[in-house]
Amino acid sequence: MLFVEIQNLKRELSTTGSPTNLQLQGTSALGRIDGMEAALARLTAQTEELTNRVNRIVADGTNRIGDLEFRLVELEGGDISQLGQTTTLGGDMGDTQTAAISPSTPDGTGGAQLAVGEQSDFDRAREA
Repeated sequence: MLFVEIQNLKRELSTTGSPTNLQLQGTSALGRIDGMEAALARLTAQTEELTNRVNRIVADGTNRIGDLEFRLVELEGGDISQLGQTTTLGGDMGDTQTAAISPSTPDGTGGAQLAVGEQSDFDRAREA
């Protein structure tokens, strides 16, 4: 969108000509627009680099947490086949809503097992 606006400004200045009173520090209006375009391209490139870096860090952190979960279940003698998918570190980037923790079945039977204290809290919350 910014690229289109810059192109529109360039076209407008080239067809109408720039007034002489728009000269600042020895550069024309068209030169300043070229400078803004270069700065926007640089900022866009930096943003993409940082996005890629954050995505790599999230993937690595998620893998490490998954490994720790696996090792913990293995050390405690739990059933490794019951391990689910590790949630993405920092949440799902594309999803703006937070996921609610609930049993896998609506009536609460046959779903995820809750600790004794958690079960009573969950029941009170459902009643409320």
